[in-house]
Amino acid sequence: MVLSRVALGIVLACCGCGRLAFDQDQSGRDASEPRVCDLPVGHDEDGDGVDDACDGCPHIADAAQIDTDGDGVDDACDPEPDNPRQTIAVFDPMTAPRPELTINGASSVYANDALTVDARDGYSYLALDHMMQNDVLELRATVVRGTAASHQLTITGADDNTGALYYCELQDDPSGFFWRLTYTYDTVDFQMPDEQVLTGTLDAATVTLRMVWAVPDARCDSDWPTTRELAGTIPSDINGDSTLIGIGGELLTLDYFIVIQTH
Repeated sequence: MVLSRVALGIVLACCGCGRLAFDQDQSGRDASEPRVCDLPVGHDEDGDGVDDACDGCPHIADAAQIDTDGDGVDDACDPEPDNPRQTIAVFDPMTAPRPELTINGASSVYANDALTVDARDGYSYLALDHMMQNDVLELRATVVRGTAASHQLTITGADDNTGALYYCELQDDPSGFFWRLTYTYDTVDFQMPDEQVLTGTLDAATVTLRMVWAVPDARCDSDWPTTRELAGTIPSDINGDSTLIGIGGELLTLDYFIVIQTH
């Protein structure tokens, strides 16, 4: 592991990130009824004609907005479309800075409907004070090879009290290219419950990276360069007190970040 993983001791104050749950409560709507958006925010991340403020899957084109269980999360992204216990806890379309999302260790610019983070000469992370419970966390980004020897993209659950980290990562370094489920207590020794060796590099690709945090289990899913799901068990002494997006050795544009929570 060539890159320093993530700085520790993060203290944030969070009151919403782009969208916190539903700005306009759509839960309980009959699946046959059209979704009405009384207070649109004027942005449609997925381009399906439904404003982000009322979209049941703001990151997935879903013009029909079918929500079978009426919980406000459409079937297209609901992990349990027949069980009404999901909410969109966080949705950030990366259109403008927000105080709840802290960016550390690199220059960043909001432009062209995305956040560009320049971590080509080191490591950067985006930190959100979101208590991970039973969540699906997903980001979409385009990465460009930088000047560093190692390149990395992660979604991480961080234990703010102990400094432990548990994460899904794409890691490209001199030893190879890997798709990993990893955890560490000290950022020195790393355990890897599941791993896949990849071919190629983390270079000039658009990737969807997803982490399912469902204590005691965790899963990692990516649409590039592989669709193989990774799985492991979260140690009982690692809590997900905050959420981090880690970026190393890359110039990266981040399109969105979403957290769908099961209650």
